[in-house]
Amino acid sequence: MTRYSVLLHRQTPEYLAACYAPTGSGIRTTLQPEDACSWVMPETAARIARHVSEVLNVEVSIQHCSA
Repeated sequence: MTRYSVLLHRQTPEYLAACYAPTGSGIRTTLQPEDACSWVMPETAARIARHVSEVLNVEVSIQHCSA
């Protein structure tokens, strides 16, 4: 099944990833595609990508990945 991840185009490309901590959950970035968050629906990935792009002022793209 195809899934979709969000790639941030920084000096070193980084994938969006989830962060789970006792003090609270959130998002972080990772260099490893296998550690990236992924979504089943491309529309959901696009909505997340648009939000991250606006908040962090960074170019992003949607990448195909396999589950």
